[in-house]
Amino acid sequence: MSCAGWEPIDGFRSPGEYERFRAWIAQRVEEGAAERVPVVYDGEPGGQVFEEWYRCTENGRVWMLLFPDGPSRGAFVPLETAADA
Repeated sequence: MSCAGWEPIDGFRSPGEYERFRAWIAQRVEEGAAERVPVVYDGEPGGQVFEEWYRCTENGRVWMLLFPDGPSRGAFVPLETAADA
């Protein structure tokens, strides 16, 4: 399945929708359409990270999955990279 057509998600409607999305993205990783990449974090050592990053293996674009953590409903959005500038 292609990842070039991924669309941003601005907030998950429910915890169930978020969990279904996590299962969906895990399947894309298993299929080889995406890969997890390390989160670059400049905060305090041992700080809690509320996101995961995924790279589309087709076009190299990196996306951020932001976990819902009230009041935030989470998100799935592309990260700006030097290639996008």
